[in-house]
Amino acid sequence: MTDQPISSELLARVLSGQASPDDQAAVDTWLAQGPANQAEFESLRQSWKENPSTETWDVDQAWRKVASRIASPEAATPTPVLAFPSRPTFRWALQMAAAVTVIIGLGFAWRIFRPHADDPITYLTALAETRTVTLPDGTQVELAPQSTVTLDVGYGLETRTLTFTGEGTFTVAHDETKPFRVRARGTVTEDLGTTFVIRAVESERAVRLVLVEGAASFRSEGTEPSTAVELGPQDIAVLTDGDSAVAVTRQVPATTLDAMRPGRFVAENARLDSALIELNRWSKRVVRLADTTQASRRFTATLSLTDLDEALSIIGLTLGLSVTQVADTVLLR
Repeated sequence: MTDQPISSELLARVLSGQASPDDQAAVDTWLAQGPANQAEFESLRQSWKENPSTETWDVDQAWRKVASRIASPEAATPTPVLAFPSRPTFRWALQMAAAVTVIIGLGFAWRIFRPHADDPITYLTALAETRTVTLPDGTQVELAPQSTVTLDVGYGLETRTLTFTGEGTFTVAHDETKPFRVRARGTVTEDLGTTFVIRAVESERAVRLVLVEGAASFRSEGTEPSTAVELGPQDIAVLTDGDSAVAVTRQVPATTLDAMRPGRFVAENARLDSALIELNRWSKRVVRLADTTQASRRFTATLSLTDLDEALSIIGLTLGLSVTQVADTVLLR
C-alpha cells in the first residue's frame, strides 16, 4: 500500500473531537498504513492528553488565516516544532508549525511535538479504558485499564526493550536478531516472537506471566540471563516480592488459561474487596460496600470484568448481597 500523506489540520480536528465521520475514516486509513504513522499519531495524542482544550474552534478558518501569515515574508517565526521523520518535508513542518501557532494564538495550551530522539515513547490507558497499540516493530499490545508501556530509546533499532506496568496481552513480531524484552516490576520477560499475558499491577505483590503460545524466558531483574526459567505454551510463571525463585506451573488447561486473560477475574477463595478493586479498574461506575466489614468475605467464581452487571449479579447470588445503584455508584448490601 502506498503511504499517503495526511494534513495536519485533519489530525487537529480528530484530536480536538471536531472530526466528521469522513475525517475519522481518513485518519483510520492513514494509521493502518504502518507503525510509523501510528507512532506519529501517538505522540500527538499524548500531547493533547497532557494539555487538552475544553473550548471549540474553527480549525479550517483559523488555519487559512495563519497559513496566509506564514506565507508572508513578514510573518513572525512560530513556536519551534520538530517535523516528523515519516514526513520529512518542509511543507509538513510548515503545516505543523502553523497548527501550533493557530492554537497558541487562540490562547490554548495545546502543544504538538515529536519526542526528541532521546525521549522514550509511552502508551497508556486510563481508568476503565482499554486499547490496542501497534509498536514500531509490528508487535501488538492489548492494554487493560491503568496500564503503561514505555519504549526504551532506540526501540527497534538494535534492541526491543520496554517497561510495562498494569496488565496486557503481547503478540510479539518475530525477529531473531532482536530479542523482545519486557521489564515489569522487577522482572524480565524475553522472547523472539510469541504471545503472552503479563500482569504487573502496582498494588499487588506478584508479577504473573502466562505464556499462550511460543517460547519465552522469565527471571528476576538484576539476575543473570542464565538463571531465567524457560517457558513453553500454557505455562505460568509467578515471581512474588521478596522471593528469589520463580514459581512455575506447567501445561495449564486451556480453560484456566483463558480465564487468566485480561478482562476476567478468577476468584478462588478470594476476598470480596480484591474483586471490587478489579471491577472498579474496569468500570466507570463505582462499586462500594455499604458495610465495609463485608470486605473480608471470601468466594469462588469467575467474573467478566467487561460486564459489570453480570459480575455483580454473580457476587450477589454467591454471597447473598443485594445490588443498589445510585447515580454512578453501585452499593452492595
